[in-house]
Amino acid sequence: MSKQFEPLEMRHLMAAYVLPDYGAVPSQSLSLTSAAPIAASVTRASLLDRVEGIVRGIARYQDKNTGAIIDPFARREVQYSTPYFAYAASTLIADGRAPELLNPAIKAFDRASTCYANGRTCIPDEHGEFYLFPLAMAYKTLSRHVSAAKASTWLTRLKTPLNQVISGYDWNWRTYAMKGAWALYGVGAISRSTAVTFIEDSWKQSQSQRLTSNALRLYQDKTSTPDTMAYDYASRANMMFLLTAGYDGASAMAMKSTLLVGAKSGLYLLDPTGQAPSSGRSSNHVWNDIVAAVTFERAARIYAADGDVATAGQYQRAASLAVTSADRWGRRDGLYQVTKNRVDPAARRGYADYSFLTNYNGYMMLHLCELATERRQVFPQTPTPAEAGGYALKTCDDFDLAVATAGGTQVQATTEGQAAVNYSQFWAQLGITRISQAGWDSRLGAIAGEDASTGVAASLAPVLYEGGHWKRLSELPTRYAATFTPTFVSSQLTRVEIVYAPRAGQTGPTFTQSLEVTPDGILMTVVSTAKNIAVTLPIMVNDGAALQTSVGSTIASTAYVSRKGAGDSLNYILLDSRSTLIDLGYVVHGATGDLAPLLARRRGATGMSVFIYPRTASDPTADVVQQTLRRRGMTTTTSALASVIGTTYTGRYSAGGFGQKVDVNRDGVVDLVFGEATSYTVQLDSLGRATSVQTAVATTVTTAAGRSLQTLPFQTIRLIRT
Repeated sequence: MSKQFEPLEMRHLMAAYVLPDYGAVPSQSLSLTSAAPIAASVTRASLLDRVEGIVRGIARYQDKNTGAIIDPFARREVQYSTPYFAYAASTLIADGRAPELLNPAIKAFDRASTCYANGRTCIPDEHGEFYLFPLAMAYKTLSRHVSAAKASTWLTRLKTPLNQVISGYDWNWRTYAMKGAWALYGVGAISRSTAVTFIEDSWKQSQSQRLTSNALRLYQDKTSTPDTMAYDYASRANMMFLLTAGYDGASAMAMKSTLLVGAKSGLYLLDPTGQAPSSGRSSNHVWNDIVAAVTFERAARIYAADGDVATAGQYQRAASLAVTSADRWGRRDGLYQVTKNRVDPAARRGYADYSFLTNYNGYMMLHLCELATERRQVFPQTPTPAEAGGYALKTCDDFDLAVATAGGTQVQATTEGQAAVNYSQFWAQLGITRISQAGWDSRLGAIAGEDASTGVAASLAPVLYEGGHWKRLSELPTRYAATFTPTFVSSQLTRVEIVYAPRAGQTGPTFTQSLEVTPDGILMTVVSTAKNIAVTLPIMVNDGAALQTSVGSTIASTAYVSRKGAGDSLNYILLDSRSTLIDLGYVVHGATGDLAPLLARRRGATGMSVFIYPRTASDPTADVVQQTLRRRGMTTTTSALASVIGTTYTGRYSAGGFGQKVDVNRDGVVDLVFGEATSYTVQLDSLGRATSVQTAVATTVTTAAGRSLQTLPFQTIRLIRT
């Protein structure tokens, strides 16, 4: 060690630290990840493989006489299942695949186009808006495989005036009609002036306002409270089709600038494993991830066309992650589960009243086809924001959604719960609703749910002790709401506070849930203005198949089990004396599975701490973490996993935070010195040596050997070769 280095000083130059604006569109963050990013290789061919699996699975439900797709549970033709099947099958045929599906595709098109020509009331469930695009796209291929007379008949049907087909709703349905109008113009079914007028009127009269009324430019569907993120991605994907399909109407540039801002917000809300956020109507449906993927793939194409290949690579990686995320709910018959569980579809777990096996596998088919069509070029991959970490983001109050990320770990929270059933479900619960981590099975982190029939709910949130009873805040959405405030944000260490307080006119204690997010997990401290503190720690026990769960007095865990044994697990580790875990002996039947709402309590105290540990099989056990974890004050923690000292984190694979000096191997001696205090990330090799570094400002970094290097903002500097 060079003599110019002294033991690490326990002080941090916070005067230079500036907390980002957490309500605005996030800015560029450090992109070095805590560990090597997982592979996310999704090709156009593999996308079509997925489509083929669904199409072959759905083909079994086609009525051989009418060509209609009949849902096996509803026992009728549902919504847009038939035209979506026709389009997906035609996409495969155009690619030289599945020639035996040609006749089923023709029958489906014939059926759907007949319904279309007869107007809205003849379309199943009056979903005319959803017919325009798939029929136009299927016509391109299928018209080449039928007689000229048949093709002419089909085109005549597609010329049916739009106002006779669509219902005219101006929420997300209108974006499907806008996309469809441009596609119909592309096949000569409507004139250019008709298509442009419809799209321009739709944009100016309703759709623009739904995007520009909030800083993040998220699409406000306004069909649930909180509002729905699922239809932000779906609506954005639809309108971005116009941009990649050559739309050049008067509002094209305004659309581009507005939609790309929202796409960036959506990118930062994506979890590190590719899941779209779960909030609002239709959340926790598998298709959520696929419409997010289409949004990101179209953004990639737009940025690449503008010459920004690096950003294109980040969006394309996000799209690939979202596709592989959805794969976790694939079925053996080639179809996908409708909602994010493994429960028999007959049980309709987490379904809206409009959710069915065939229509939402239709969604999967159609949007995967769109994705395959858009993936014309492959860009060098760049980690997504959530994989790298270093931000906290709160949406506008209509969405009531917040995320905090550090080093590949993400926490998602809802600041206002849903108070009434909406389309057969409670879509949002007050509290922390999801824990995710890069390279870890985030299905385990789906820790919120509510039984629509009983109102019994769970989320990771405080518990109110009142009248001799424990009352979960997740079940008190009309009484309590929360505020979300970041207090420190950096790539490897982020701190936020969620304060739960009674609504106006309501009474009760206030709870402060402080979270310290790191690449290893989340250190949570809950403090109340009343004694007898408690918190709900939900664990998944069955998602259609039983998980391996263990509940002790101070540690609870749940894990998926394979033939190789237990794999990834979610662990709750109580850290205070007199804290105990109680299994209440029942489960909450949520959209993602059955959750056991464990009660962690500490008698006579106003505060308690829990370490939330998403563990892979190669990580230290929860017992080891509990035995080695030591705390000093509120900002110093050490364990077998890592050390957090003030505003710096040092772990097994990375170090980061805000400071000027770095002790990468935690021996008390400085290894790196920056020219000034800065936010930084350092990657470590298996020997604990610093191999790469990024800083948020232009400065110098000096190694223990006396080597001095210049850094540039957000640029990776190699320190040693691995």
